[in-house]
Amino acid sequence: MNTTLHIKLLSDELAEKVALMREQGFHVPTLVRNFLTNYPLEQNKERIA
Repeated sequence: MNTTLHIKLLSDELAEKVALMREQGFHVPTLVRNFLTNYPLEQNKERIA
C-alpha cells in the first residue's frame, strides 16, 4: 500500500471515529487537548506513530 493511500485510509477512519464520538456527546477538542497534555508529542512519538 502506498503512503498516500494509507494516510487517506487513516484520515477516513479518524473522521468516522470523531463523528461517532460527537454523536455520543463527547467534546472532541477537549479530548484531544487532554490527550496531548497527558502524552506530550516529544516524549511519546513512538506511542502515536
